[in-house]
Formats: sequence, structure tokens, C-alpha cells
Amino acid sequence: MHIFLTGDTQIGKSTIIRKFLAQTGITFDGLATFWESSDDGGRRLYLSRYCLGPRHGRKHCIAAFCGKRLMPTKETAEVFDSHGAKILRSIKKRDIIILDEIGRLESSATAFQRLLMEYINGSVPILGVISPPTTDFLKQLHSHEKITTIEISADNRELVLTNLLSHQKEILNGTFDG
Repeated sequence: MHIFLTGDTQIGKSTIIRKFLAQTGITFDGLATFWESSDDGGRRLYLSRYCLGPRHGRKHCIAAFCGKRLMPTKETAEVFDSHGAKILRSIKKRDIIILDEIGRLESSATAFQRLLMEYINGSVPILGVISPPTTDFLKQLHSHEKITTIEISADNRELVLTNLLSHQKEILNGTFDG
């Protein structure tokens, strides 16, 4: 069973994953999206390999804020289908795969989606963050039989972390069901 955390923006989903990894010492690999300020005073969203920390460049930018709206770049699907798929294909054997975060920006990246589904249907456990089911692909993931989603709130985030830590063995052998 794979575990995906979901919930409001900035509620602590990625923080739970970072704390879980730091406190368990398990080996991991995967991908992440991360925000950085841009020279023009805006913010850009980048795609990077999770285990190597943030690395960015024009080819890895997937979105930017225009005013208060998140706008995909013209190359968003291409970045996921090329760079994102390259990250997925190069994941090394680890205890767990981290996917932080799967969201609506992947909706046109069909090659990335196909490869991601291979991991979802595989045996290596995944711990990730997933956006609400607003696209067909996200709906498919939310309803997948091998995925357990856990709604994170300010009231339960510490309890969820404690629960994940106390069930580390079940998470790693794929028997944890939330």
C-alpha cells in the first residue's frame, strides 16, 4: 500500500515527510516540487530529484505565479515527460520512494503519468503528497486500490507523523493501510 498525504496548502504535508525521513533514517529516492523566488519578485515552481536537494534551471521550471494565479509554463508537460520521467527512471533501489507533490500540473504529461503508474503498480512503497482530485489523473490516483490517502489538518498533523513513525515496518513492507 502506498501512502499519499493530502490537504490544504501549507498545512504541513511535506514537513511530515521530511520529519519521517529524518527520524527513521530509511533510504529514499524520488522527486519533489519546490518554490523559489525569482529575480522579478515573483515565485517559480521547480521539479527536482528529492534525494539530491533542490536543483533548478529553466528546463526544470514548471509554473509561476502571475499575480495570485499559478500558471503552468508552456513547457510544463514537456518538463514532466522528459525531466520528471528521467528522475523516475533513474530511481535507485531504496526502502521507499518519495513523490512530493503530484498535482494538476501533470494532467497533460502522459508519458510521466504512464511511468508513474508503473511505480504505483509496483512493490516499492511510496510516500507522497497529492493534490485534491481535480483532474482525471488525480481522480485515478485517489481511487487506486494500492493508494491510501490521509487528509492532513492543523489538528491531526502531529498525530499522523506519530502514526507513520510507529508503523514504519508496515509502511516499508506495504501492509500499512492508514
